Amino acid sequence: MPKCWRILPHDRGLVESIERSAGVSAIAARLLAARGLVDAPAVRSFLGGTMADLRDPDLLPGIPAAADPLLAAARDAYAEALANASEMEGEGEGAVAGGGATAVAAAAVVAAARG
Repeated sequence: MPKCWRILPHDRGLVESIERSAGVSAIAARLLAARGLVDAPAVRSFLGGTMADLRDPDLLPGIPAAADPLLAAARDAYAEALANASEMEGEGEGAVAGGGATAVAAAAVVAAARG
């Protein structure tokens, strides 16, 4: 079934004001107005924001519960990679190629999770 877009009524003057002040297209101005972003500073912050402007992901519903099993899996993979690396010591550089990438990836995930 094709998606049916419904265009909401909008304040033409407000949309034109957003277009001029923020330098965006008419459709972008309409979308911004629908989100309540009506002044140039708010629009610039929304469109050109930095990582610091993003909301804390833990505030999104369900994110902490969804992240916990992923973090646990990363920790398990890291522990397994460390154990494998210990077993591979002394087996030459070829052995590192087999499990070293996993160890590096797992360490990166755990380090990122720790912040």
